[in-house]
Amino acid sequence: MNKFEGTWKYQDSTIITVVNNNNFLELSYSNGRGPFNGMQLDLGSPVINVFFNDGMKPDAGVQAGVVNFAGDKITWSNDTVWEKA
Repeated sequence: MNKFEGTWKYQDSTIITVVNNNNFLELSYSNGRGPFNGMQLDLGSPVINVFFNDGMKPDAGVQAGVVNFAGDKITWSNDTVWEKA
């Protein structure tokens, strides 16, 4: 199973759903943002690279996220955090 697949909660309580399709990931927000495409890499810890291409801040552009060992938190390169819902 992909470590990123599932339902996540953003700091403002927005829910993000991540679906895996052959290591390509699709992210959709409960507020209508997305879908956004990403890809998982295994670099010691699972890392996801996602292109948030709708221009909304704080995550516009390419962001990298790392899932923690427990698999219940993603920390993004823009210092935002998602928790497993």
